Amino acid sequence: MKNLDIKLSERQKDLMSFLKDYFKNHKFITPCILSKELEINLITAYEHLRNLKERGILNIKFSKEEGKGRPKYLYFLTSEGKKLLTGNENISEIEKFIDEFNKAKEEGKLDLFISEKLTILTKKTLKPLLFIVLGFLILITFFSNIKELETLKEFLILSSSSGILFLGFTSYLFYLLSKYVDTFRPYNNKWEDIKYNLISLNKDERDEIVKMLICYINGGVKNGN
Repeated sequence: MKNLDIKLSERQKDLMSFLKDYFKNHKFITPCILSKELEINLITAYEHLRNLKERGILNIKFSKEEGKGRPKYLYFLTSEGKKLLTGNENISEIEKFIDEFNKAKEEGKLDLFISEKLTILTKKTLKPLLFIVLGFLILITFFSNIKELETLKEFLILSSSSGILFLGFTSYLFYLLSKYVDTFRPYNNKWEDIKYNLISLNKDERDEIVKMLICYINGGVKNGN
């Protein structure tokens, strides 16, 4: 995946953390703005932005107000930059979630973990991806002997190739949760909300989620690649 292969220094990671918040409310950034916000000199700000442009994270356009001096350098996120800022956030959150699930399992606190997470994930704003991952982990952990599980795994393996197949996987997952998991039955009506959210997943992000779940099946270890 091109966007996940982009190598960043620690300083650039800090910069990307700032840009992630900044670009939530702005379309462009200039060296002057970056210099002021991060309290760095203007030359350093230019270097940061130029390096990110060379890595394909930012692009540049020039803007010159009529009758006024030199043009402004306006930097904006490329499609790869947007994936890096938004897609990775979902992936990191899912990796952390699986780690927490494993820790609760080792400590014998899985029932409490599941109860708390279901409350959090469905309160106010639904978190569809984590909701799906939790349901999948519950089936793999507590219902490993049900005959339908092999079909679910086959759906999962195929789903990285197509958004439609990924929807098929999650739809079948919901069916199995409603059939076998009592704690999920009150949330059956959430499927429509989740379905529309999943449609917006980009292919790279979907692939990473599928890889993590397949890796969990094969040993319960998160994908480190």
